[in-house]
Amino acid sequence: MVLSADYPTPVNVNGFACRNCTEVEQAKKNIDPAHPKSGPFGADADMDPTVPAGDARKIEAAEEKARARGENTASDKGHAGDPSKGRAVNILL
Repeated sequence: MVLSADYPTPVNVNGFACRNCTEVEQAKKNIDPAHPKSGPFGADADMDPTVPAGDARKIEAAEEKARARGENTASDKGHAGDPSKGRAVNILL
């Protein structure tokens, strides 16, 4: 007799489809069971080899880390004078 550790139907935990207890525990910590190396909320998605290069999570994680280091990112370019972005605007009179 073979026992399966997977659920008969996936359960949804924090928006993640989980097939077994291990995936449920990861989802409770906001870790995507499909990409557990990405960490909670995908914070380390830029270092996860299972996430495709063009994936928005990977790009966003890389930009967040660059901002934390004080570097300009691709999304910052072109918005330096936009007051809606919370940056200073220099006006010459």
